[in-house]
Amino acid sequence: MGVTVGPVQPLTGRPKLWVRLLIVLIIGGFGTYLFSRGRLLEDGHVRVYLWTLIAYIFAERFAYRGDEAGATPAYMWTRILLGVLWIALIFAPVIEYSLFRRTNDTVIAVGFALTAAGVGVRVWGIRTLGKFFSGHVASWTDHTIVNTGPYRVIRHPAYAGNILMTVGLPLLLNAYLSLFVSAALIGAFVTRLVLEERFLARTLSGYTDYMKRTKRIVPWVW
Repeated sequence: MGVTVGPVQPLTGRPKLWVRLLIVLIIGGFGTYLFSRGRLLEDGHVRVYLWTLIAYIFAERFAYRGDEAGATPAYMWTRILLGVLWIALIFAPVIEYSLFRRTNDTVIAVGFALTAAGVGVRVWGIRTLGKFFSGHVASWTDHTIVNTGPYRVIRHPAYAGNILMTVGLPLLLNAYLSLFVSAALIGAFVTRLVLEERFLARTLSGYTDYMKRTKRIVPWVW
């Protein structure tokens, strides 16, 4: 049985300017305090971590071709939840590193490999989905199923990429305790993708058949 979404309205734009400014001020203020503590910006490992995040942001902006006009969103609370957990995941490894300063090069290499693979898979998925990619769970009046590129095998390559990054980022700073935040974020991703599938099965013709031919995030497994 599907989950009732309730009445939804088309997306009308970004949050109000004052809300965005408040978020920027809070995050910026905390970030300035955190990175100035213990002269973290002079630490090579922290600089690699920050440049990795910056590269990911630019790669995603390059890939993004979404068009929110006319999109009908659902489960808006999931975006808020993911946003909060992402912010926690970005800062938690830095806090942990500032306390323990672990530097295992093998772990760092594994973290970088996972993060790079995650960015690559996510960017591929976003680029392939084109105008139908959204930060929301959403459908469009002209919505069609995309089954090219990674979507021939898995239904959620963008989520798969994010999950790889979620594990990889803490490892860049040997922040093992921060993997608990990663686990919470992965749980939120899985919850959202299941809800998204239920939504698309109700609103997008042929999606149920597409689900039978593909796996969710791990090719030929799940």
